[in-house]
Amino acid sequence: MKTLRMVLLALMAVGAGLLATASVVSSQQGPTVSIESGEVAEGGTEMTRLWALDVNDPPLCGFTIDVVYDPLVKIATGCVPDPEGDFGVRLCNPDYASDTVRVVGANFEGLTGAIPLADITWRAVGRAGDSTDLDVQIVDFVDCQIPAVDITPVADQDSVNVIIGPSLAPGAPPSTGAGGSAGGSKSPWSTLCAAGGALILLLGGMSALAFAARRRWVK
Repeated sequence: MKTLRMVLLALMAVGAGLLATASVVSSQQGPTVSIESGEVAEGGTEMTRLWALDVNDPPLCGFTIDVVYDPLVKIATGCVPDPEGDFGVRLCNPDYASDTVRVVGANFEGLTGAIPLADITWRAVGRAGDSTDLDVQIVDFVDCQIPAVDITPVADQDSVNVIIGPSLAPGAPPSTGAGGSAGGSKSPWSTLCAAGGALILLLGGMSALAFAARRRWVK
């Protein structure tokens, strides 16, 4: 009886440990700066939105982001910084370089969640079937401290723009992973730990109930 009880307690401890591990892994995931992908007809134009996703604690107070592309496929013809009016300081230069758009913003109160940073307008100059990567490069991504401190870790998610179909209007935040949502995707390890921990705790609890019922029946 004593040995069985020790085994049950060990199983429940392992399950609790796996759940704790899943929580730590999830908490270590930082924000993502992502740009929407899109499709456009030859000679047509489209607009894609640059996002800061999953910003929690610390909040975002300032950023400088570059979007690098292939000017032989598409060129940036316009840029609207801070389309929702969240930042007190907002700049966007579609001509920062021949292949680069630079977006800058600052808010001294801090922002969290899914934050739209800019709407960039592109014109297709290549042929149908051509595509270009939109390479998101994070120059600055800082909190509200004085002096400001970089928020880490911050992931950058690139996209691909293809000359083939109709333009896509910006709207909901893009997915941050295959099959995921912009509200924050969990890593496979985090999900596995959570599922395994919950299963072990459930089995341990059921075994404990069965053990208690058996003792009562024997008495």
